[in-house]
Amino acid sequence: MYTNKEDLLTQAKTLLQGEMTGISYNTWIKSLEISSCDNNKIVLIAQSKMQKDAIEARLFDLVVNTFNYITNTSCEVTIIEKTEEVEPQIQSNTINFSNTESYSNSCLNPKYTFDNFVVGNNNKFAHAAALAVARSSSNYI
Repeated sequence: MYTNKEDLLTQAKTLLQGEMTGISYNTWIKSLEISSCDNNKIVLIAQSKMQKDAIEARLFDLVVNTFNYITNTSCEVTIIEKTEEVEPQIQSNTINFSNTESYSNSCLNPKYTFDNFVVGNNNKFAHAAALAVARSSSNYI
């Protein structure tokens, strides 16, 4: 097995580049990162859910076969989102807006919470802005 996971990924990307169009390579493969490579288990990191889903739907067999060819073994390839890797650190700093019990002692109308807000094409920006303000205001208290 490869001792340097980055070398393994670089070689895989080089082989994959020759197997697909430049647009497909630049869109789906070029930005892949490698998280780990242990005991024939390779974990790749996609930059977005869309990238992860596209690779799993269209290119997964090609990616697995490429790693099998390079390592000369049968590899188990897993693709995760970059947000999945960082998520445990973020969860401890998030605010739970769904708890309506905290509104019981306030003068806020419980009908007007983020849980009841209907997001449509005409107010997506307003909803995003309100959430951003609500989340960032907790840093100043």
